[in-house]
Amino acid sequence: MPKLRRVSGEEAVRALQRLGFVRIRQRGSHLILKKQTPEGAVGCVVPLHRELAIGTLHGILKMAGIEPDEFIENLQLRLARSRVRARESSKCEPNPHTPCFD
Repeated sequence: MPKLRRVSGEEAVRALQRLGFVRIRQRGSHLILKKQTPEGAVGCVVPLHRELAIGTLHGILKMAGIEPDEFIENLQLRLARSRVRARESSKCEPNPHTPCFD
């Protein structure tokens, strides 16, 4: 089993949404997500904290019925996409007033 890293509540929610979960409601800083499966509805509660403790994240994944490997893949998918966007936006445009160091 891979080691889980600390993530924010919003990062966890985005990864869970990629796995098919839908936002149902929110009470304070806690967001309730649900997913329909052949066995029935699966729900989980995610606190929207700046940083989730590893044990809290493990409990969320257990409640959601998701393996840590699958969750980490969806987190890394987001990171890979954001790196590509950053690279694309950092390309230099020809401008006579600013130097380009590519």
